[in-house]
Amino acid sequence: KECFYRLDMIIWRYIWNWAKKRHNNLGSRVIVDKYFMRIESRKWQFFCTFPDGKIILLRFAGRIHIRRHTLINGEANPFDHDWDNYFFLKDKRKHIA
Repeated sequence: KECFYRLDMIIWRYIWNWAKKRHNNLGSRVIVDKYFMRIESRKWQFFCTFPDGKIILLRFAGRIHIRRHTLINGEANPFDHDWDNYFFLKDKRKHIA
């Protein structure tokens, strides 16, 4: 999870540097108003507005829910019919959770 939050900081820094470089004659406040909006507790939400009025927000990697995978038995062989039941049960558990 810490890596995802770090990635968010790096992406934000690259976006900020891009915006400053693109509008080097504008002040920081104008750039913030042009490219960032406040959503809930986040002040610096990068967004884009399309000509039809649709707004797209940049997602945060730190808000992605991490799901751990279960390890498969090292001796299991998907080509061996003796293990068919093992893989069938693993596949069922994946869909239930």
